Amino acid sequence: MPASSARRRTGLFAVLLFLGLSGLILGLTDWDRRLSTRILDLLPESETSVEARFLTGYVKERQANQVHFALKLADGGDPALLVEDLQGQLEGTGFFLREIRTRPELLDATTFYLFEQRLSLFLPAWLASRHEVWKGTAGEVTFPVWLAHHTVDALEAFIGSSEGFYYGEGLTADPLLMLPELWRTLPGNDPDTADGWTSLTAELSGSAFEDTVQDAVVPALSGLRDSFLQAHPGASLLMSGPVFFARSSRVAIRGEVERLNITSLLAVAAVILLVLRRPLGLLAIAPVIACGMAGGLVATVIAFDSIHVVMLVLGAFLAGITVDYGIHVCLHSRDRKDPPLWKPLGAAAGTTAAGFLTLMFGTLPVVRQLGLFVGAGVLSALFAAWCLRPVFPADAAAPRDWFLRPLRLRGKSGTLLAGILFTLAFAFAGIRQIHWRDDIRELDLPSPALLAEDERIRAALGSTTERTILLTTGSSFIEAIDHWRDLQRDLGAQDSAALSSLGSLLASNGDLALARDFLTTGRTEWINHLRPLLQQQGYDTGAFAEFFTDLETLPVRFFDPGPAEQHLVALSKALSTPLTILLPRGGGLHAVGSIAET
Repeated sequence: MPASSARRRTGLFAVLLFLGLSGLILGLTDWDRRLSTRILDLLPESETSVEARFLTGYVKERQANQVHFALKLADGGDPALLVEDLQGQLEGTGFFLREIRTRPELLDATTFYLFEQRLSLFLPAWLASRHEVWKGTAGEVTFPVWLAHHTVDALEAFIGSSEGFYYGEGLTADPLLMLPELWRTLPGNDPDTADGWTSLTAELSGSAFEDTVQDAVVPALSGLRDSFLQAHPGASLLMSGPVFFARSSRVAIRGEVERLNITSLLAVAAVILLVLRRPLGLLAIAPVIACGMAGGLVATVIAFDSIHVVMLVLGAFLAGITVDYGIHVCLHSRDRKDPPLWKPLGAAAGTTAAGFLTLMFGTLPVVRQLGLFVGAGVLSALFAAWCLRPVFPADAAAPRDWFLRPLRLRGKSGTLLAGILFTLAFAFAGIRQIHWRDDIRELDLPSPALLAEDERIRAALGSTTERTILLTTGSSFIEAIDHWRDLQRDLGAQDSAALSSLGSLLASNGDLALARDFLTTGRTEWINHLRPLLQQQGYDTGAFAEFFTDLETLPVRFFDPGPAEQHLVALSKALSTPLTILLPRGGGLHAVGSIAET
């Protein structure tokens, strides 16, 4: 058997085996699980940015799984019955945690929790703010005595106000007026329906970022809307949430990847057909491109648990790189008497692969994946080209005459140089027009229909006001509150008063220490002066019996850092939409949110 024939068969077998194994691996890969379209996966795995860590964790842990509904009834319909019907149907889907509540129901639940926990949550900061005022009196009387008089005076002033008229029976349970102070601090959130719309909020039982959840929830909710509107003619039902946008983006991105890669391959094919004399030369080069793409993808699948589609988009240019190796090998086929090819070709492939493989030492997951994909793809294409060189016919990649003609110019080097310089100048001018945008928020794909529906929900519920949110973070809520107080001092009284925040009402470390000391040494004196002062003002002290019992039995240990932090964590969980941003946590960080209306 001639040696050349054996080499051809061996090279062809090696390439076919490589493609077969690669196809088997890629075919057995669960792409629904392994292929990611999530924007958050583009962040570094070891992200050190406080903002990125917090926002990523906050979205993953809470916000992403919320779904919002807005329901408007036909004229003459019974709102309660229709809302109850929708709640029942949504709960029957099995996609949601707990019950689906309207905004008033959510705010009522939050209000009840705050009322029940008012002393453990707000007493330390309440005491600290009054203590600062007392110090300005030069300490003419003891703080407990002064606090008793101040409490009664504030209660009298409040009762005479319009706000006190609506507070009603709450005064006997909260004579310290902690909740009215809280309502004045929180951002405006009208619990009533706006223009006939009723809002409902639900939380998914699975992650909105999971493909299986998206594919189950979105079609089911779309079908539920259709059936609901058929059963209730004239009603309007809007729905929005990250799960809708996540699914829309995933579908759009996967379609974009397919289009870009096919377009890239077609562009390469068009150039080859335009330049090569024999179109069949394309078939000779195709295995090299296929091995490059398959090898890069297999290496990435083996090395990474999840592959981001952005890597596939960016990696589409690998087809343009790998085609070079096929063309070079064809131009230096077995029958040509050209200088040795493999040293310069191997050096070019080695440097290209080494350059891209160094990207694996980066922090961005998608960049690391891209480095391995291109690096392994280049080496795979070089391997295929080396194996197929004996197989390629001598003139498989013979170029057309018009393509070689510019290279045979005689005495026209000036024209050629001018053309090159013009091309470089044009390219440089184009590069100068590039404006880099590395804000992750600009990576989402536009979904006009979904955005329009989301805007309709916001407009229907009166939530169109633009807001600026400031976050002060810490390793615990108490530390975040300390940082908020620092910000408050830096801003000054006037600027900080324009912010809606819980930071001034919840306990800092200093507030907790003052509360522990006061409850230990001054609580009894305060209560003993407060009771008779209320009686002197004509109040029935028996009506305040529950308040005094709660105050007398309030454990000092509640205001140790550990238990106090547990109360804050529980409050963070109890806050309902849209108040969750006031005390969020995520990524191992805790934050106090401050909202400024703009």
